[in-house]
Amino acid sequence: MSTAGARTGGEVPADVQANVDAFMQKPTSIGITEPLKSKPAGKSVAWIGSGTQNDNTAYGSFAEAAAVLNMKATKLEAGADPQKAARAIEQARSQGFDAVVLSGLVTSSVGPQLAALHDSGVKVVGYSTSLEGHTGPSIDFSFYSLPEARRFGGIAGDWTIADSGAAAKVLIAYPPDIAAAVAQRDGFADRLKDKCPSCEVKDLEFSFSELGGALPSRIVSAVQADPDIDYVFGTFGGVFVGVPEALRQAGLADRVKGVTVGGTPANMIQITDGNMLAASLDQGLDYTGYMVADAVARVFAGQEVPVDVYRGLDMPVQLHTADNIDFDPTTDWSGEPQDFREQFTYLWDK
Repeated sequence: MSTAGARTGGEVPADVQANVDAFMQKPTSIGITEPLKSKPAGKSVAWIGSGTQNDNTAYGSFAEAAAVLNMKATKLEAGADPQKAARAIEQARSQGFDAVVLSGLVTSSVGPQLAALHDSGVKVVGYSTSLEGHTGPSIDFSFYSLPEARRFGGIAGDWTIADSGAAAKVLIAYPPDIAAAVAQRDGFADRLKDKCPSCEVKDLEFSFSELGGALPSRIVSAVQADPDIDYVFGTFGGVFVGVPEALRQAGLADRVKGVTVGGTPANMIQITDGNMLAASLDQGLDYTGYMVADAVARVFAGQEVPVDVYRGLDMPVQLHTADNIDFDPTTDWSGEPQDFREQFTYLWDK
């Protein structure tokens, strides 16, 4: 890859390289050791999610795990619309579900509905919510809260520092109205500021309505306007829909590399094809469903949900590059222990 800028790189810090090397390895353990005290037999759980490809995959795995735990799972459509999410939460309360899973929803936008739901005795477990910790008002437990999102952004930042030889100028594309995306952006930028004096960042804010539409051309324009930009960090895999093609048409495909968090199978194919995207930090999509189901069961059983189970994170993750994508992303996934289902069911049946 050629760059037009004149930045001088520095030495990649040893702890940055060690972090990259560690997260390039495939996880082998779910990190949870305490058996489940009792299965939540007969409990009904509503899944209210964002409707993205990753969310749909996670729900499919959640429904599978719920069946193993003798729970009944139902999906209520919400999408990215706060009003639809609020109506789905009210629907879950009126229909008498025992628990609700919120996936990828901004909890501040549905605060009153969520409070009424929780006050009625419904258990609430979240994934990718706008919390500063694992619990909060009206939330019994939440994975991938804001501190986790910042850490994910920092890991992506480490990869960028190492890959660039400590000399990257990064365009950060993120939606400012999504708290987890902002947290990722901050974690990435702070890591470069702390560990890479020669690195620079430049922000590009966008809205969800621009994905695959106006966003690719906006990224092209930003890269054209600043010849020093040689990396693009998108805070989730959908950012890169149409971006490699737009850069190629502009004659910029060989000038920039992409890095993201939470890539999709399509993103893995972009990486293996050398199609602009070069790295993605991912949790297993199927693993996510089992992890959330395990948390719901532990909340019902009155047990604490395990945290800090993998290198300071509450879930196994893996950095994917062309060097370690040795699976078919259309049928399989990496970033999770290969036998994670057996590891979970062992704890559930023990």
